[in-house]
Amino acid sequence: MSSNEDDRSATVIGYLKYGKRNLYFYHKNGKVEERMTMCLLDFYVSEELQRSGLGLQLFEHFLISSNTNDPCKIAYDRPSPKLLAFLAKHFDMKSPDAQPNKYTIYEGFLWWNRNEFVDWSVVCRANYTA
Repeated sequence: MSSNEDDRSATVIGYLKYGKRNLYFYHKNGKVEERMTMCLLDFYVSEELQRSGLGLQLFEHFLISSNTNDPCKIAYDRPSPKLLAFLAKHFDMKSPDAQPNKYTIYEGFLWWNRNEFVDWSVVCRANYTA
């Protein structure tokens, strides 16, 4: 929030809402999997501050505060075209998989909590470290 000391008003310049949800996900082979997962529920940056780096700062803070070190490990609730473009630009996430539950996931999401070894630099392509 931004505030003006003269009139004590505040303006929202951006916010990010997230939480864990129990969801069903569909593999490409038709298998259904139920999972409690971290979800990005809403993401907003004021029009006049978009493309200033504020959205990336908010998103990076979200990854740290949610103990999620990789954006591919998150389910995105009804992502807007702007959010999809943001993820593609900053994290090289270019193959969204829209699920019937209106959440969108990315390649590697359905593998990440398994016991087998997964090379995330190959699976996610984001190579992101918070």
